[in-house]
Amino acid sequence: MKRNVPLLWIVVATLIVLGGGRYLAFGDSAEDAPKNDVAILDVSRIFKEHKRFRAQLEGMKKEVEAAEAALRMEAEEIKAIVAEAASLDQGEPLKQQLENEAAERQVRVQLKMSTQKKEFMEQEADLYRDVYTGIETVVADYCRAH
Repeated sequence: MKRNVPLLWIVVATLIVLGGGRYLAFGDSAEDAPKNDVAILDVSRIFKEHKRFRAQLEGMKKEVEAAEAALRMEAEEIKAIVAEAASLDQGEPLKQQLENEAAERQVRVQLKMSTQKKEFMEQEADLYRDVYTGIETVVADYCRAH
C-alpha cells in the first residue's frame, strides 16, 4: 500500500473537491441531494498529475526516441548501400550483392520497427492498466473505510 500513497492523496483530493462525495445535479440544493453518496473521479486528471506515471511515460518516450534514432541511422546506411550499388555498372557482381544486402536490411528494419512499435504500445497499455488498477484499489479501500 505504501507505493499507492501518492495515488491515494490524488484520489481523496479529487473526492473532496467534488463535493465530499455528494452528487448534486445543476440547480439542486444540498437538501435535495440523494441519500446515497456518489463520487465522480476525473481519471484523466489523475493520469495527468500522477508523478510516477508521468515519469514512467517520459522514460518510455525517451526509449522510443532512441529506437527511432537507431532505425534512422540504419535507414541512412541502407541509402548509402543503395547509392553505392547505383554507381556500379549493371553486370558487376558487387552491384547485385549490394542490392540484395540493401533489400535484406530494409526488410529487417521494417520488421524491427513494427516489433518495437508493438512492444512500446503494450508497455504503454500495461502502464495505464497498472495505474488504473491502483485507482480502483484506492477507491475500494476508501469506500470500505467510509
